[in-house]
Amino acid sequence: MDFNSIKKYEDIQTIMSTSSSLDGEGMNFELKGSNGATQLKKELKKLLAKEICAFANTYGGILCYHYGADIELARFPQGIAIASFNSLESWLKDSLEPRAIGIDVKIVDDIFLINIPESKTKPHRTVSTSEYFYRHSTISQKMP
Repeated sequence: MDFNSIKKYEDIQTIMSTSSSLDGEGMNFELKGSNGATQLKKELKKLLAKEICAFANTYGGILCYHYGADIELARFPQGIAIASFNSLESWLKDSLEPRAIGIDVKIVDDIFLINIPESKTKPHRTVSTSEYFYRHSTISQKMP
């Protein structure tokens, strides 16, 4: 799965349908939905930071942030993703300690895709909880 080759909603659905797990997620692909929220609230920031941290501390991956429930892929209402892009991108830069380098964000059919490369300066921890996470199969777990 190449971040740059994901260009439309159907590409995301293909990734989900070819996943090794029933929920459409994989070692390098995670779905996080806003459950209908259009603003990035504190609890959602914690969840996103956990996944970003886990990907950066392991092998990297793509986080798909969308409007629906976690595994029920849905587009944000038209214009919301574009209006929120700069604030999300700015928050991402400061979500980990030390700051992760190379995180890339794009909008595909009103869905955010966040590419998190494996970090060369790991381990990272989340700023919001000061916890360290890693990716094990399709799950992000606290580091022992």
